[in-house]
Amino acid sequence: MLLSLFMMSVMAASPQTSDQKLTQLLNAAAAVSFSQRVDQLSGSLLNLPYVAEPLGEGPTGEYNQEPLYRFDAFDCQTYVSTVLALALAKSPAEFKNYLQKINYKNGDISFVNRTHFADADWAPNNIKQGFIKEITADVAGKNNVEMAETYLNRKNWYKHLDSDRIKISNLTVQQQTEKLQNLRAQAEQVENQSAKISYIPMTILFSAGQPNLQLFNKIPSDTIVLFIYQNPALVKKVGTAINVSHMGFIIRKNGTLYLRTASSLYNETIDLPFIRYLQAYLTNPKMKGIALFVLATPESLRYNKE
Repeated sequence: MLLSLFMMSVMAASPQTSDQKLTQLLNAAAAVSFSQRVDQLSGSLLNLPYVAEPLGEGPTGEYNQEPLYRFDAFDCQTYVSTVLALALAKSPAEFKNYLQKINYKNGDISFVNRTHFADADWAPNNIKQGFIKEITADVAGKNNVEMAETYLNRKNWYKHLDSDRIKISNLTVQQQTEKLQNLRAQAEQVENQSAKISYIPMTILFSAGQPNLQLFNKIPSDTIVLFIYQNPALVKKVGTAINVSHMGFIIRKNGTLYLRTASSLYNETIDLPFIRYLQAYLTNPKMKGIALFVLATPESLRYNKE
């Protein structure tokens, strides 16, 4: 679950528009090598609006009937997930299957099964399926990696959900209230847990304010980056502490690293100088560091298309 998930979304694009865009994106990437697909596809989706929680469980969703996929607006997690599914897929049907498995545990579409929390749900789910591989220690060296750990109070998080989470059109006030009560009651179906994720500390990334260029130069282009940001104030606001606040791609252009992400600050999908972005947090003790992942190679994929 990311900090961006606390804002409201706007109305979704029509399925026909999304399907046309899907075909266009896949056709344009067909001639691109697998290693360049993330750069190509994420670049094709730049300068689009930032919208928090733009995806839901589709027209039959019990609590959120936003579409399962769209290409006109993103938050940081849906941007990464959509590009990942596009990069893995060779056809619209494959894209839909991949995205379903990326966004839901066991590919089972429901609010409870959605990969809400990046460290406890999204990353482990996609590592297990062979879609991504963690390279945090590979880049920094195992002695330069630390472990972020927090208590993920899923039950309390559900109890803190508000009416903005119910995204179904034409409900009466009473129906909206009943839906929210039912959603909060899902707290009884989930378990609290310790959430852990390894990361490269800011003290390793920078020394006396200067970037460790030897380390940054080891980060490959098209890397997925998760930002480890621990804000104790969130517990009162949303019911639980979290480890991960944001995610995006690290893209190398002309020797310079850029963060390619859906940004709530800039209200669009955008490229930002990566080192400069991190340097802005050097005096913020809540920013702990970064975790790194790469797209799986075709040979390592364990995805069953049947």
